[in-house]
Amino acid sequence: FYIENIAVAEKGAWPLPLPEHYALDAAHLAEYVSLAATEDGFAKYVDKYVHDRRAA
Repeated sequence: FYIENIAVAEKGAWPLPLPEHYALDAAHLAEYVSLAATEDGFAKYVDKYVHDRRAA
């Protein structure tokens, strides 16, 4: 296989840390844990953080 494209994803590991670049986002992980406790809460999380269609 050959590499045909590269996509840059700033803070691509977020909310997890990338050592020597940025820290763990503990507040965001706490929000995720809270919302993911229920199916409705998880759906809200996905709508807010996964389906957001901002330009890269």
